[in-house]
Amino acid sequence: MYSASVQRVQAPGAKAARPCARRAVVHCTARAARPDEQQPEPARPLYVPNRIEDPNYVRILDTTLRDGEQSPGCTLTSKEKLSIAKQLYKLGVDVIEAGFPVASSDDFEGVRSIAQEVGNTMRDDGYVPAICAFARPCDGDLQRTWDAVKFARYPRVNFFLATSEIHMKHKLRMTGDQVRPHRLPSHPRPASTRMRSCRRPGRGGRSDPLFLYEVLGEAIKAGATTLNITDTVGWCLPHEFLSLISGIKQNVVGIDGVVLSSHCHNDLGQAASTRSWLLWAAPGSWR
Repeated sequence: MYSASVQRVQAPGAKAARPCARRAVVHCTARAARPDEQQPEPARPLYVPNRIEDPNYVRILDTTLRDGEQSPGCTLTSKEKLSIAKQLYKLGVDVIEAGFPVASSDDFEGVRSIAQEVGNTMRDDGYVPAICAFARPCDGDLQRTWDAVKFARYPRVNFFLATSEIHMKHKLRMTGDQVRPHRLPSHPRPASTRMRSCRRPGRGGRSDPLFLYEVLGEAIKAGATTLNITDTVGWCLPHEFLSLISGIKQNVVGIDGVVLSSHCHNDLGQAASTRSWLLWAAPGSWR
């Protein structure tokens, strides 16, 4: 049994966005690692909503308590959600998406209890998970969602609205011109100094890129700190989703001032490979 470390090495003068400019180098030592020997964990970068200080760190958001409930037959009570959130805390998850407070009074209570208890429990190393909740971009949803997450040390609101043509037409029954003005709602005054928001364009992988660039740019102007690009139903092939992300990084005004995030479904078995392509070929502040 040998101990090993993996490093990313970039060729001199190579552009950071080129996947071929990196290779994995494995260093093996002849000394066998003792079974009781513990390797020191790398320091977690300080949580800053709109950036990640360490370029090699990937911020993890767990959506089991929200998106996980969309699986047929999977319904969690507020007490069950709190129990799972405590386990996610033990795993060291950076952001816990606790639910959709507008959906029901029990879901509201679940998010609130997680924000109060898990969202204020600090480890010796300073780790506290951010607590996030889902909301539509309207003032009613914002107030209800904020009332649930505001107790957390790091509260977040994840706004979502479909941007693909088929969803706008058949689900929202709206045109692009009607969707475009739906910016993030104004933050309530008591929350303005603490709340951080994420903008998620529903079915982003099948949206018109030019329209998507515009919507994301407006979200940044409105104060979004994270842009979460979705591949709903895992429809995109890895190179297609990478192309979309590359276009966003090149064309969205203000993109350097936010964290870029991906939300890839695994219905067609592409989620892991899509994420791997993004991490290697499109480096930056990722969640």
